[in-house]
Amino acid sequence: NEEFIIVFYLSSPVKAICGYGIFGAVIKDRIPRMVELVSTHAYSSPERITNYFQNLEWGYSLPIKSVYRIDSSISLSQLTLLVPGFKAPQSFLSLDNPKYSIIKEMVIKHGP
Repeated sequence: NEEFIIVFYLSSPVKAICGYGIFGAVIKDRIPRMVELVSTHAYSSPERITNYFQNLEWGYSLPIKSVYRIDSSISLSQLTLLVPGFKAPQSFLSLDNPKYSIIKEMVIKHGP
């Protein structure tokens, strides 16, 4: 039930971290409750949420608290210097691993 940070990495041709977001605790609930959550923002509709979760009983949501663009992007070459053996993730990578804590610190330092 804690907030957490997600770092946004742009793949080719940019190959750099460009920003980060603060997200609220993951919400897991039944689909009718997920549809109710849509009423709190204008980026979707009850119909789209219902179709997205079609044939499912449970769904997950990540509440976005804030999003930041960092002042200067952090390139893949910088990342590989900071974290030896670092490879850009194909989908996602948990920064909770202590070896990645420097990335989280660097992103916040470059932020607003």
